[in-house]
Amino acid sequence: MLGLKPAQAFFVDRVVIPSIVFSAVTVGGEELLAQIHLPPIRRLDVFKAFFSLFNQVLLTASLFLFLNGPTGYAMGALKRSVHNCYFCYHGRRAALDEEIDFFQRKRRIPALDQLLSLRLCYEESFGFLLRCFPALARLHLRTALDNTFPHLVG
Repeated sequence: MLGLKPAQAFFVDRVVIPSIVFSAVTVGGEELLAQIHLPPIRRLDVFKAFFSLFNQVLLTASLFLFLNGPTGYAMGALKRSVHNCYFCYHGRRAALDEEIDFFQRKRRIPALDQLLSLRLCYEESFGFLLRCFPALARLHLRTALDNTFPHLVG
């Protein structure tokens, strides 16, 4: 669907595709979204997303002093993690505040509170980067254990 080669597609988690497709808007003409058949989301996809996002934060932490705006990269990774995991529970996306509230009711994750506060008042924070590691692990592990897979989309 995204024009990826099979070797590249292996590394892409299947939660990304519905996130792209479901955000589509028809400006004029017929409704085409119903004609798109999406592959089911597997537990493997939750772990692929975790692996990808964890390594993104790991790279950012190791290059913290050399990057411009490294906290922003970690914020992006944690935000994508929240979106992906929430999608596995509900089959849709929501506002970030709503998604974070859903996970905070299950079990408090300090990095999610800090993510919201950093969005309002950005500052570099190596501590936030470090808090992202257990937050990513907790989000993806809970998602993998709480949900039934394969999860059909559509």
